[in-house]
Amino acid sequence: MGILLQALGLDASTDTEGDYSTNLASLIPSRSGKPLNLQAVVGLPAVYRSAQIIATMGSKPAANSWRGVELVERQPAVIRKPDPWRPRRSWNMRALTSLFGDGNAFLRNHYDPIATDRKTIVAAPVMNPFNVTIRRDKSGRKVYDYRPIAGKLETLSSEEVTHIWLNEFPGFDRGLSPITACRLSLAGAIDTRDYASAFFDTGAIPPGVLTSDQTIDQTTAEAYQKRWHEGDASKIKVMGKGLHFAPILVSPEDAQWIEAQKFNVLDMARMNGIPPVLLAAAIEGSSLTYQNLQDVTEHLVTTLLEPVYLDPIAAALSELVPAGQEVRHDYSGMLRRDDKTRMETHQIAVETGIYSAQEARAFEGIAGPAPAPREAAA
Repeated sequence: MGILLQALGLDASTDTEGDYSTNLASLIPSRSGKPLNLQAVVGLPAVYRSAQIIATMGSKPAANSWRGVELVERQPAVIRKPDPWRPRRSWNMRALTSLFGDGNAFLRNHYDPIATDRKTIVAAPVMNPFNVTIRRDKSGRKVYDYRPIAGKLETLSSEEVTHIWLNEFPGFDRGLSPITACRLSLAGAIDTRDYASAFFDTGAIPPGVLTSDQTIDQTTAEAYQKRWHEGDASKIKVMGKGLHFAPILVSPEDAQWIEAQKFNVLDMARMNGIPPVLLAAAIEGSSLTYQNLQDVTEHLVTTLLEPVYLDPIAAALSELVPAGQEVRHDYSGMLRRDDKTRMETHQIAVETGIYSAQEARAFEGIAGPAPAPREAAA
């Protein structure tokens, strides 16, 4: 399932019946004469890296269905493999990149055809969010028009689609992505990058200046300018009337707008909630430091991946599993502390009866029975 790249931010519909799928984006002012599409935005290294971090790191925690405090022994099919045509990791990445790029993820609910109640959902592949249009019919019910690539238009009901929002705003039927909300800043970053890339090709800055210690008229000036550009540029030039050539030299930092591009990277880190260190950026004068990679990962998980991206996905999947079950993500592998801290935590938990030594070994992935406790030295 490919992603159709198209311009963001279309006009809103104000009718009771009609297309409500893009009315939120219409609140964001557009940049005159310059359409901003996903392909252009992802071409910015910091945006591409942000999408990569969210998709790869966010797909690591396993999603499991629980019944209260007990893990469901046989996980529902929609949790084991929500998309029968691709691996679970691929499904995770598609859901996450849909939320990142569009602010919405749409799941196509497939019901078990042999179930007696015909209400058991066995699969929920991720649809292309750019091909989904949300509208309301005459009765006010929400319907989804979906056109797969090279496919026919499908009109789906709310029972056939699960809609996951990134950021919800009252009165709108579609979520808001960071790309849509911050597209003016992104357009400025694209302008800076393009200007720096074409700096020496556009001729915006002349290569040098011809000056004279004498007074010359316009005709003479134009004649010498024409003479200067004639012939082989590598040969020695002969000038009169006290003319002197001074080349204009621009430092690499100024030519490539280094400071502006550094600021743009930090701006994209703020926009996407990514720790700047993961984008190879530094905040000057900041006292915030990370002791190690684990601290960075913990910050990323607790402030971005869990509350912003994975919690809405888990809440949506909880609506697809049997009643009484709840889907939760397991972050233990990503929030794994250093050896000393973990061992001290296990010791306290075992001594206070929170869990047994055998359970502590299971947490650490150690097979076999726990050894007998050593007797205290006399």
